[in-house]
Amino acid sequence: MIHYVYKITDVITNEYYFGSRSSKCNPTEDAYMGSMKVWKPNNNNLIKEILDDTFLTRNDALEYESNIIKNHINDVLNKNYHIPSIGFHTKGRFQSIIERETRSKHRIENNLSKGINNAMYGKKHSLNSIQLMQEKAKGRYSKEWFISKYGEINGLKKYQKKATTQHNKCMGEGNGMFGKKHSNLTKSKMSEVKQKKVAKCNTENKILYIYSSITEAAKENNISISAISLVCDPKRVNKTAGGFVWKFI
Repeated sequence: MIHYVYKITDVITNEYYFGSRSSKCNPTEDAYMGSMKVWKPNNNNLIKEILDDTFLTRNDALEYESNIIKNHINDVLNKNYHIPSIGFHTKGRFQSIIERETRSKHRIENNLSKGINNAMYGKKHSLNSIQLMQEKAKGRYSKEWFISKYGEINGLKKYQKKATTQHNKCMGEGNGMFGKKHSNLTKSKMSEVKQKKVAKCNTENKILYIYSSITEAAKENNISISAISLVCDPKRVNKTAGGFVWKFI
């Protein structure tokens, strides 16, 4: 078995696609022309170039393919949208409705989001990963975020649309509590929870500080009250919020 990495190029548009293949025949005689999911070129305009056919294993070829795609990821002529061992990307564009529905259908039909088929099954995000995700999420969906991502005109339009949609969800019939009232018992429990003392601990459960209430803890650490409250729930597996463990005293 020969493992090789190839490049498909459209001689008219100069667009290209990297791929890897395991074949029993000589790579130069292999008629396989890739499995492009998004890029749909005219096959009559394509040429195939063998970049390397000296790999000992399939994994070696996949690693080489992954690296070469990442090195060309910002090139608009590069039509790869999947990086082996890393996943899918959209290279700064939104996927079409058809693309989203196709991928969603594929994941549902193959149970790729549940149980052992889920990429995070049996795993936990490290403290460093959690902090990186929180840092990356700061300012997301703010007016400045939309403008930096889509430009001033389109960014303001998208920001206004997002704000209007969010407003409609929170007001009137869009609100989950529309036409309802909290019972006195619920109000009492909510007040009790907010006034409970809460301890801020490191990941080794060493107490770093004790706050008189969740409200105070949330304000001092710039974390939402609900996030700390959820972490304090004894039934919750993940006991961290903002990179710290939280416990009621």
